[in-house]
Parts: sequence; C-alpha cells; structure tokens
Amino acid sequence: MEEYLTLGHMELVPKHDYAKRETYYLPHHAVLRDSSTTTKLRVVFDASAKSTTGYSLNDLLMVGPRVQRDVYPILLSFRTFQIAVCADLEKMFRQIKISSEDTNWQRILWRDNPKELVKEYRLTTVTYGTSCAPYLSTQTLTQIALDERERYPLASFATLHHFYVDYLLKGAATEKEAVELVWQLKEMMRKGGFNLRKWQSNSETVIKEVPENQNLKVVQNDEEIKVLGIQWNPKSDFFSFSVSLQEQKCAYSKREVLSEIARVFDPLGLLSPCVVF
Repeated sequence: MEEYLTLGHMELVPKHDYAKRETYYLPHHAVLRDSSTTTKLRVVFDASAKSTTGYSLNDLLMVGPRVQRDVYPILLSFRTFQIAVCADLEKMFRQIKISSEDTNWQRILWRDNPKELVKEYRLTTVTYGTSCAPYLSTQTLTQIALDERERYPLASFATLHHFYVDYLLKGAATEKEAVELVWQLKEMMRKGGFNLRKWQSNSETVIKEVPENQNLKVVQNDEEIKVLGIQWNPKSDFFSFSVSLQEQKCAYSKREVLSEIARVFDPLGLLSPCVVF
C-alpha cells in the first residue's frame, strides 16, 4: 500500500470529505505469487461486495462493450513471424487516472500496523476488480494507437491487433523490422504514460535493444517462459505443454477423463488429436 501512495495511485481522504454520503468502501486482501518475476505480492479489491444498500459497486457500474480481442487469433498470428517479440505493460490499470469525482467510490480502509488508527484512503486510478476496468483499459490503449498511428504505424497496428489485455505478442519478418517495432512501441506507450517491460524474443539482436532492467533474464536453451498461459522456449522457439496424469488405473470414469482434459490449457487446439483420441 505504501507503493500506491508513493506512485500517486492512492490518496488520503481529506477530513472535509469524511461525511460524504456517496461513497463505497472496497474490501481488499493480499495475494502472494511466488512464480511472478516482478510482482510477488498483489493487492486484490472486491468491488462485488454488497454494501448496506444491498448493492455492490459492480452492480451499478456500466461495464461497457466487449472490445478485447480473442486469444486464438493473437496466438495464431504470433506463430507466423520469423522474429518473435513479446512484452507486457507495467501496472496497466493503475496508469489510467479516473475522474476526481469518482474516487470516493473507491475508498479503502488501511493502517500500516495494528497499533495505528485506521485511516481512510481512496484509489485514484482504474482498479482491477471493478467490472468496467477491462473496457476502460483496452479502450485507452486503442485510443493511444489511433492518436499516434501516423507517427508510429508499426506500434499502432501492433497495439490494435496483437495485444491481449496488457500482454503483447507480435513479431516481424526481419530483425531490423523487429528492432524498429520495439522502438516505436516503447516511444508510443511512453507518450500515453505506459511502460512496456519483460521484453523477450527469439532474437538476441532484438533483446540487446532493450535496457537490461526492462527485459527478462536471458533464458538458457532448456528454459521456458509463459506467453498467455502457454509455455514458450525463446531459444528453440517452440511451444510445450506440461501434463501431470494421476497414477494409471485399470479404468477411468467419464468424469475423471473430462477432469484431466480440462487441466490442459490449449487455445490453439494443438493437442486436440491426442485429447480426442
């Protein structure tokens, strides 16, 4: 929570606003993710919690239309490039400010330690957990791409067609084009207040163009990273799947078979022949 204050993503509620009636308090808790390379601890807010009125914030928010692209065509297109490039946006939702009039609908209670008095804060950016967050964030990226398409054509096209939420999966036919793409994306996102990080590519030439603090460690031949839930080895440039089957039995029930099949995330259907067989 100290980070929220430092980055300006949260502010202390002024005393003269304590009595405001049009407010909502977001319950929150911490989630630990040891597998994450950047954010080990993430704060999760519950905008679906009912207030004394019987309604939650999510019940009353306008969700907006679905503008997010499907994962299937993005992954399919990713496989067609000779030079692959991927990255993600740092704290995507929290880079988007909301109107000061709406911050009281995102109040939270917090204290640094149990001995202190509870203080009232309010979040000043788009909050993950609110029903409108996916639309607001995706539409913001779309608007940046449209505004800058003349200056950064490669980056604009990549943003409009090759982003899945905050994750980029793109590529190019040559290393020269890939390097230009990386430069345009960094510059265009910077103008919109975003920072692309965790860059990875199957080309060392491309990786060298990215500052060391903005890319993943250089992977070894047998190391893999996750791209939209699928394991990818940048060095050898192939997808792989991890399957953990239970101890073999003489017979499996239909429920057990369906349970095992559902464990494998395969949006491209690459394992369908094996699964169906």
